[in-house]
Amino acid sequence: MSVVSAATLSSLTSAAVLEEVVVTAQKREQNLQDVSVAVTAFSGNALRELNMTNSVDIAGQTPGLNIGTPVGEGNNPSITLRGVGLNDFNDNNEGPIAVYRDEIYQSAMPGLTFQLFDMERVEVLRGPQGTLYGRNATGGLVHFISKKPTKEMEGY
Repeated sequence: MSVVSAATLSSLTSAAVLEEVVVTAQKREQNLQDVSVAVTAFSGNALRELNMTNSVDIAGQTPGLNIGTPVGEGNNPSITLRGVGLNDFNDNNEGPIAVYRDEIYQSAMPGLTFQLFDMERVEVLRGPQGTLYGRNATGGLVHFISKKPTKEMEGY
């Protein structure tokens, strides 16, 4: 092996190191690659870089996730994940895709669209999640996690 190819090989190896992504999909902090659940995670920086300003915007970057308003714009959103969704669009219905904000379940469909201010990360978990999250979320869940307050003066 020549000196040039050895140097190139070592630079390629160091460039292939990925940033560690920490998620709380299983109620504890874990590396994304160690989690046994199908997860798509967005950090706060990724949300800004991808210009995601509304909770509906994550559907454009998440495989298998669709958020739409089947009854018309301005109405309750319908969330479908891996083809599992709600077919009856009433304000009182709860779909098979759970939405959480800071570990609090959002049961009202009109409250599922909101601005993504000061988000630490967003996690989309595919597949049944009833065991850890205490709700029969047969299709999966979307978890919006806000930044924790600091002692520094800052704002969005």
